[in-house]
Amino acid sequence: MIQDLQKEVLELKEQLSDSDKHLGEEYARKLVHTEVAAMKARDELGFRAGILKVPFGLYNESRDIDSARIGVMLPQGFYSENIREMTNDLLGISTYGALDLSTVGTLSYCLLYGGNDADSDGEIAMSFSTTGLMDEDSITEVRIDDVLAGALTWQTPLEGMNLNLNYQTGQLEINGTRTIEYPAGSGNTITPSARVRDNSFSNIALGFEYTWENLVIASEYRAARIRYHYTIYSGDTTLYDQQMDEIKPTGWYILASYRFTDWFATEVSYSEYWTDQNDKKGETLNASSVPMGLYGYQNTLSLNARFDINDYWIIKAGVNFNEGFGTGYSFQQDEELKKDWTLYQLKTSVSF
Repeated sequence: MIQDLQKEVLELKEQLSDSDKHLGEEYARKLVHTEVAAMKARDELGFRAGILKVPFGLYNESRDIDSARIGVMLPQGFYSENIREMTNDLLGISTYGALDLSTVGTLSYCLLYGGNDADSDGEIAMSFSTTGLMDEDSITEVRIDDVLAGALTWQTPLEGMNLNLNYQTGQLEINGTRTIEYPAGSGNTITPSARVRDNSFSNIALGFEYTWENLVIASEYRAARIRYHYTIYSGDTTLYDQQMDEIKPTGWYILASYRFTDWFATEVSYSEYWTDQNDKKGETLNASSVPMGLYGYQNTLSLNARFDINDYWIIKAGVNFNEGFGTGYSFQQDEELKKDWTLYQLKTSVSF
């Protein structure tokens, strides 16, 4: 059945008009790996099922399509790579549509429900091992369940102005091990099981995008809440059990891009991200047993250039000037981290 549905998607790709060829073919290829069933009776109501892109922010559903943006990466203050497994795609079902509001524009909506098994060595797992809650390379399961994501996009009467509102909520469970001294003060160590459970997370975001001829200006803000229960146990014996304090990851960005010619475009963006809105400089993390203050925030100024060599070949170059490592849990603790650091990027994409 799935093979038949994928065949239908490939046939849809062949039916794309020549004007849609460059962007459309790339999107159709992504669709083969995500959407496996779709039905749309009218503009106001449609349904999808399969591994679906999560409607979050202006650009999350197109973030895997390199030709859809100027920059090498999306602004990390909002589209953080360390939570991409929760916000990129999910196995589930969704309903979507567009409502014609006559003189006040068009309102598009999408509602998705689903879940996902994330990589046991991915960014989510890395964030828990880096913070010391789990032993490094010990995580065996990262499960994302009961995710409900909704999006509203208002194409306003002002030509080129779109407003966006998103909400996402779900559950996260992580299983691994944690080496501890037991009994405390004995000098003996054991490696019992560790679990993060009852981990509820929510995200709310709002933003706008304004397009005027070759100029695009966009900005988004998101605020999240994360609550979880942390348990260390051996068999039926609980060694440690605590409801952890709620944290509030928060971020925003502003972006401007301009296409000078058919083959050259530039983009500049500035973003800020805080691991916890109530601890913007990571002072709580810095006071913990692991020196992690720099993981509490990240400010990034990003400059990008895009060169369209032809209809199928793109080259991008970028430089990010950063302060802090709030979105960089994959940096190992034994590395010497400096507050200010620079990331240089060069990327090429070929579409067939």
